[in-house]
Amino acid sequence: MTGQEYLRLIHRYWRAERAFAYAARHDLVGREFGRFGKKLGWSLIRRGNFRGITRVLVPVHITRYFEFAFVQANMISTAKRCLDVSSPFLYSLYAAYNDDEMRIRIANPDTNDIGQAEESSQALDLANCQFDNLALHQISAPGSGYDCIWSISVVEHINGDYDDRQSMQMLYQLLGRGGRLVVTVPVDQRYRIEYRDVNHYGTQSKHGGEYFFQRFYDWTAIRERLLEPIGREASEVAWFGERENGRFHDYIQRWLKGGLDCIVEDPREIVDHYQPFNNWRTMPGVGVCGLVIDKP
Repeated sequence: MTGQEYLRLIHRYWRAERAFAYAARHDLVGREFGRFGKKLGWSLIRRGNFRGITRVLVPVHITRYFEFAFVQANMISTAKRCLDVSSPFLYSLYAAYNDDEMRIRIANPDTNDIGQAEESSQALDLANCQFDNLALHQISAPGSGYDCIWSISVVEHINGDYDDRQSMQMLYQLLGRGGRLVVTVPVDQRYRIEYRDVNHYGTQSKHGGEYFFQRFYDWTAIRERLLEPIGREASEVAWFGERENGRFHDYIQRWLKGGLDCIVEDPREIVDHYQPFNNWRTMPGVGVCGLVIDKP
């Protein structure tokens, strides 16, 4: 590392710490996950894994603060057999770290992501996580099904041999009786599909020179594509998003251009420009919806 690179790293760390301290003073939702993410980052660094540097600088990314907190608030307290389907793995490591009786199976078709999850688990000396490099359709349930399943900002990306509708059916079928499914998805003022010029996951279909990336849902699409396929109403729905229409789009453009220099201040971005909303109609633009579906 050159002297200039070292100074840039120190400056980023200073900005990240200031942003997190500021956000914590302003009641940052999910701030416990930020602290845990930093703990994980330092644990990785001590083991010589310098991916931990990025985790210290950006322990949680943008709306994940809300999403992780939503899943945690809706966990079944007695759940022991749990399944994480392709979520950002920090939440599962947090859950496993704080309840050593919980057994969490983490499944993800992304070989790199599942490898990093396992490395991170080892850095925290966790013994209650299982890691499987599997896609959703390859996952089987234990005899009586899972107590709790979560899938954080995942189903909106699924297309190809099956889509979000079939994915919700598969997730629901993996639950045992009395089990709970917790899902989060991005929302906007109207349903739309986002395409990008890069195949981010290596599995996305191509449309007119661009690759499918994700769906943004409105309330009608949530009901038609996520709830109706499993024939259940959500027992809990929560909304969180930008206060001013266009803020999230501008953030994405700044992130794509500036990378780490943009996202080290995610905590400040969240407390200054995002908030909970009572329902989808009161949201001015892009945000996240959290859904809880119980299986009788």
